[in-house]
Amino acid sequence: MTPVAEGPRSPAEDVVRQANEALLVLEDRLTSGFEGPGRPVTFILGPPRTGTTLISQLLADRGGFAYVSNFLARFWLAPYVGSRLEQEVGVREVRPRSTYRSRSGATRGPAEPHEFTFFWNRWFELGQVTQKLGPAELERVDAAGLARSVGALEAAWERPVVFKNSFWCNFQVAFLADLFPGSVFVRCRRAPEWAAQSIALSREALLGSRERWWSMKPAEFPRLRDLPWWEQIAGQVAFTERELSRSLAALAPERVVEAPYLEVCRDPRGFVQRVAEAVRTAGGELPPPAALPEGFEPTNEARIDPRDVRRLEEALERFSSGEPD
Repeated sequence: MTPVAEGPRSPAEDVVRQANEALLVLEDRLTSGFEGPGRPVTFILGPPRTGTTLISQLLADRGGFAYVSNFLARFWLAPYVGSRLEQEVGVREVRPRSTYRSRSGATRGPAEPHEFTFFWNRWFELGQVTQKLGPAELERVDAAGLARSVGALEAAWERPVVFKNSFWCNFQVAFLADLFPGSVFVRCRRAPEWAAQSIALSREALLGSRERWWSMKPAEFPRLRDLPWWEQIAGQVAFTERELSRSLAALAPERVVEAPYLEVCRDPRGFVQRVAEAVRTAGGELPPPAALPEGFEPTNEARIDPRDVRRLEEALERFSSGEPD
């Protein structure tokens, strides 16, 4: 996941950015004949630190899905070209079984799943302060271009596409559901107090301070950013959950797969089977699954000062029952 403020880019990052800009012309030419995807698109959603990375690794290991790898993510302006290059190099042919490790949502290894934030920034970043777009902003999104790009990605792999939790996708469910009529939405859930604690630790590890905002910004971000860190985090979790509850409730039940963190850890194979069934119901074909782990040890344990735990819990309770004074 990406902090609010980006640091200076390295020379290598500048080269990758320039390469993307150069490849965009080729990408547009190669994908001009594509339309939207013909198979269901699966979106893995949820607040930060709720198991989205684990689920993306499980679906990648299952096989049958076109997912965005760390290698492919370097081609955010040219994912079709990147997919063809990845196939030519054989990155996924030598992919070892996932270690199911990550650091605040970031995986390691060229074939491990990636969030593809820069790709989604291209379509939804319109200069707004938050990542929730209003009706007027959604009118400005190049919906046809986005559908064509996802359709080309599907065509490159000849498999249903799955996207891991993007900042933007959490807050544009209705738009995505309309643009991709057969889409399936996996909703990751975790006890808010554990998600909040993990966000606090990620802020420290990645940004050096709990006071610095990290990850997705709900519509209420302008009112949260000047609050104490525990209020910021509680609001981030609570408002993201509220947005997902509202938007997913409007969809047909068969399009939504619930993913409670503890249940996924206890029975990952059963969970992956539920996702596969939802994709099949939506018209997607998947091969038999590859072998998956029998289970995982949950990481729900107190790792910060008990006084800070109480601060987070009290703030979560206030945000869940109504906004604080």
